[in-house]
Amino acid sequence: MPDAVIRADALALAGFALYFLAHAVLRTALGGALEIDEAEMLVLAQDWRLGYGPQFPLYNWLQVAAFGLLGEGTAALAFLKNAVLWLATAGLYLGLRRGVGPPQALAGTLALALLPNVVWEFQRASTHSIALLACVTWTIFAVLGLLQRGRIGDYLLFGVVLGLGGLSKANYWLVPLVLLLACLRLPGPPQRLRAGGLALSGAVAALIVAWPYLWMLDNPGLASASTGKMYRADWGPDWGLPPGIEGLIESLGGVVAGLLPVALALFLLRRAGRGQPAVGPDWPATLLLRAGAIGLAISLAGVVLAGVSEVQARWLVPVLLLLASGGLLHVARRATVRALRGLTLAAAGLAAITLAGMAELRLNGPSTGGLQFAALAELTDDLAPDLVLADFHLGGNLRLLRPDLAVMPPLLLAPPEGADPRRVLILSKGKTPPDPAQAFAQRGLAVPEATADAVPGTLDLRYRNADKPRFALGYLFLPAVTVQPPP
Repeated sequence: MPDAVIRADALALAGFALYFLAHAVLRTALGGALEIDEAEMLVLAQDWRLGYGPQFPLYNWLQVAAFGLLGEGTAALAFLKNAVLWLATAGLYLGLRRGVGPPQALAGTLALALLPNVVWEFQRASTHSIALLACVTWTIFAVLGLLQRGRIGDYLLFGVVLGLGGLSKANYWLVPLVLLLACLRLPGPPQRLRAGGLALSGAVAALIVAWPYLWMLDNPGLASASTGKMYRADWGPDWGLPPGIEGLIESLGGVVAGLLPVALALFLLRRAGRGQPAVGPDWPATLLLRAGAIGLAISLAGVVLAGVSEVQARWLVPVLLLLASGGLLHVARRATVRALRGLTLAAAGLAAITLAGMAELRLNGPSTGGLQFAALAELTDDLAPDLVLADFHLGGNLRLLRPDLAVMPPLLLAPPEGADPRRVLILSKGKTPPDPAQAFAQRGLAVPEATADAVPGTLDLRYRNADKPRFALGYLFLPAVTVQPPP
């Protein structure tokens, strides 16, 4: 490989690393409250388990390791998040490099900077979706390796990536499926897929996912606890349409909104490349575009057939990435050097805006990350509870300030050991004290008898900018209750 190509690859990977390092340092330096997904990590990722609830365990495992290295705090959350985002970006770039040159691979990788959910929401709040993104890009890397070389090591690597992807999120499995379907009768790649090699990959993947998937089968209530959010009609406008049709409309809206920046980039690159000779093969772009189109068709059909009424934009990111990266890869073959340099500068500008926007949001925005939880921590100091029943957001932020507190989220987890009377603090969002019966039942605990000395109350939390509106929560303190499973 020529030295100039090696330097180009190293420069691209180093540039990505500096960007994500800047985000990690900024997030750690600004501190403040945790977003909801980050707070979940502080509650659940305290030890090694086969399962942690409805989310798959891969990111939890990574977070447990990060907490072990950096301690339970903002630094471990921020540096892990950005390390995984860098891995996702590097995986896509190195995967595309298996089929095209550095300029085209960089253009395809910059699709990540043009997808709003990836460049903003994944950086602001996500955890498990980031692990999914990394597994998707390394799946692209592995599949291009199969088509470029097709050695036994490539099939073993594909199996490992499949196994890890299967531990990231449930919708990961759509990606290898559509990529393999797109390989059928694909013109151009040096190698064809071998059935024996794919069987080897499947065996490796099965060994990796076996125990966590058995845990899911043994704990169906925990593993399926979040499926109801796909059918919540109160999250969006009520159009009076069947749920599947409402979900289809939301999906199409998410696709259009997600791909608008990409469409603009495609238009400008294509216009600049008119009449230019094509550089490099087109089969990698064809592979991604085919896979994206198949994935989108399957996703939309699934929404309608399953009667899904609520579709969140981040669920579509794997399919949008395939379409966006494939489209940019295709037009980059004829784009001029000046046009590709313009795309890179535009992506750098978006990166700078994202960094500034994150700082502004955390410092001045009335957002979940701008809340001040000191008043809640002081309340727990006064009440000295043995156990706190709270959602992930409240519980995780409380543990950030008071790491020794025992927090139990609304999942069917095992109760604390022992059944002695305990001082229990129940927290809920809103201006009314929580219902103790509901709080205990959500956790699979026996509902305690009402106690005459229960202490209800409400508490106002302020945003970092004191001029912004307050955030209210209710609490109920039970000085002496028995915490145990139902009979």
